[in-house]
Amino acid sequence: MPKKLHWFSATSALLLSAALVLLSGCARIAANTEVKADGSFVRTVVYRGSAPSTDGFTMGPSLDDLIAPPRTPGWKVTREKDPKNESDLIVTATRAFAAGETLSDDLALKSPPKKDAPKGTLPTTTLGNTLSVRTLPDGTLEYREVIRWRGSKPSELATPEPEMLALLATTVPTLDKAALATVATHLQQSLWRALFGPGEPLLGLLITHPELGEFRLKKRLAAAVDAELKTALGEKLTDAERRTATQKVIGALTESVKDKTKKQVNAGPSGDKNDDALVAMLIKAKLPGKLLQTNGEEDPATGEIVWGLFSQSAAAGDVVLTAICDPKN
Repeated sequence: MPKKLHWFSATSALLLSAALVLLSGCARIAANTEVKADGSFVRTVVYRGSAPSTDGFTMGPSLDDLIAPPRTPGWKVTREKDPKNESDLIVTATRAFAAGETLSDDLALKSPPKKDAPKGTLPTTTLGNTLSVRTLPDGTLEYREVIRWRGSKPSELATPEPEMLALLATTVPTLDKAALATVATHLQQSLWRALFGPGEPLLGLLITHPELGEFRLKKRLAAAVDAELKTALGEKLTDAERRTATQKVIGALTESVKDKTKKQVNAGPSGDKNDDALVAMLIKAKLPGKLLQTNGEEDPATGEIVWGLFSQSAAAGDVVLTAICDPKN
């Protein structure tokens, strides 16, 4: 049996952040886009999170520490206390866009200055996005939103981790050095996306329902591991050998994530306001006419397209949300 992995270390703070999102509400963003038949659209973003502290006591950053609502002309931005919970703040930003216009950075997030930063240091932006709606040559409309990471890349995603390389070298000894690095990098990215979305982000499920979370994680990773081994080795592995290798890799990765989740939730909050916070994001688009294709999920009740993710998802690469509709049908 391969030894248990401990390479997913920098995600510890994010596992804890996920617990705080679930237990204390933390910061959440809901973005809604209503697209018209002519390609114009109305965008509404609702940011929710902790109001600035008035007593000096806080378990984490306030909403103002995290978000950077749009300030360009045309946006209407309002602020109010949550009527159901006065310790929470709701910021709403709305703007209409003409056909052909592009939206920029209404999902922008800030990273507070670190403790040792010089006084007066301004926050940096760790997340940004663009959104466009265009008419394709066949008359259909394409919704395309790209969410980009602007912060420093987590170490797990920057280079292949030694423990991951060791696991693959032991489990699949037929991989040469170059293939080993490629497969390790791709699997680290697949694991990251499985945890943070889009699709169903499994990070919260691993905290609230560990057994179901483990099942979903193994299922998600199975396809990724199998595909990587097929690409890297082709016919060098039999189907049976590839299945065995896939099961060993999935088992080691899942156990590592389970251990980290349990340890971080049991450890409790660190109280470090300067850690990059994990922000839950739900993005919806309402398109006219008949939906033809999308990489999101269609809400059967409203017809909206829905994508769910956590902000750190984009650290693994651009998150691209797409949908195409026939506005005349």
